[in-house]
Amino acid sequence: MATGPKNPRYIETIPKRGYRFIAPVENPCAEAEEPGRSAVVPGIGERTRHSASAKKLALLSFFGFLVLAVIVKASLNLRSPLARVIDSAQITKDGSPKSNATFRLVSDGTRLYYEEGSWDDTELNTALVQVSTQGGETARIPISLRNPIAYDFSQTRSELLMGAGEFESSGHERPLWVLPLPAGPPHRLGDIAAHDACWAPDGRHLAFANGKDVFVAEADGSNVRKLATADGFDFSYWIRFSPDGTRLRFTVVRFRRPDESEVMEIAADGSGLHRLPIHGGCCGTWSADGKYFFYRMVRDTWVLPERQSVFGKVEHGNPLQLTAGPISYGPPTPSANGKQLFVVGDQKRVELVHYATDSKQWEPFLGGISAGELEVSPDDQ
Repeated sequence: MATGPKNPRYIETIPKRGYRFIAPVENPCAEAEEPGRSAVVPGIGERTRHSASAKKLALLSFFGFLVLAVIVKASLNLRSPLARVIDSAQITKDGSPKSNATFRLVSDGTRLYYEEGSWDDTELNTALVQVSTQGGETARIPISLRNPIAYDFSQTRSELLMGAGEFESSGHERPLWVLPLPAGPPHRLGDIAAHDACWAPDGRHLAFANGKDVFVAEADGSNVRKLATADGFDFSYWIRFSPDGTRLRFTVVRFRRPDESEVMEIAADGSGLHRLPIHGGCCGTWSADGKYFFYRMVRDTWVLPERQSVFGKVEHGNPLQLTAGPISYGPPTPSANGKQLFVVGDQKRVELVHYATDSKQWEPFLGGISAGELEVSPDDQ
C-alpha cells in the first residue's frame, strides 16, 4: 500500500494539534508472543518504580555485605596471632637474687619498681628498688616502712600504692600506704589492710583484696564496700582494672592446690562474676589499649586477645603462648606504649652428681649437666 498524507505509515498528522507516532512497537526480547500482537512498553512511572526498587535492593545488598565483612574480619582477628615476642633484653645486672621476692613489677612509664629480698623472712627486710626501663644501675628507695611491696601507680604517675608494715594475725594482710615520688613521706590509706590493691583508671577509686574477698573504696581509703567473694577458693589476689574502668579481674587459688588457679572477672558495680577461659592462668594485666590480657601460665607468658563487638559484648580470641624455654617468667607488666613486656626471669642452675662408692664422694654425673628429676634405667645404661 502506498503511503502519503492520507495513508500515513509511521506518523499521522492531527489537524490543529500536531503529530502522532502510529507505527507498531515490538519487543525483540520476548521469547514467545501471540501472532499479530505487539509488546507493551512500560510507562515512565512504572520504569521509575522498577529503577528505584533495583537501587534499594543493591544498596541493601551492599550494606549487608559490609556488615558480613566486618564480622568475618573481627572473627579472623580474634583467631589469628596478634602478639608475639621478637626479642628480649636483660634490664638488671646487679647480681641480686630476685627468685625469693614477689615477682611484682610496677612501672610509671620510664622506671620499674620492685622488691628484692625474701617476702617470707621478715628478718631480711625486703627493699624497694627502682631501675630505668632501658636498663642501667639499680637504686634502693629510702623508706622507713618495713617490708614494702609495690602494688600500683597513680594515673598522675606521682604516687605509688604499696603495702608495708607488720602482717596481721592472718599472715597475709598489711596496711595500705601511698608513697609520693620522687620524694615525700608515705601516708596511710584509712584503716585498710590488704595483700593486694590497685587504683581505678579514674583515680577516684581503688580495689583491694583481703583473704578471698575483693573490696572497693574511695581513693583516700574511705567508703569501703565488699564487691565479691571467691566462694570455693581460699585467696584472691592480683587485682587489675580494665583500661576503661568497667571491669575487674583477679586471680583465685586454693592453698592445697595452688597450681589450679583461676582468673575471675567482675563488673565494677559487682555484677556478673565469672571465670575466664584460661584455667591454670594467674596474675594478668591488660595492655593500655585493652586489646590484650597478658598473664602467666605455670612458667611462661601467655596472652588472651579480646575486643568489644558492635553490640558492646566482650569477645575473646584464642589464648596464645608467648614464651617457652629454660627461663621461668613471673607475671607480665605491659609497657605504656604496648610494645614491651617487663617480667622477672628466673633460671635455676644445678649440677647433676652421683655418689661414688669407691671414693665415697659426690662426683659430676653426665658431665655435671644442669638437670633434675633424674631416673636411671634398671641396666644402669
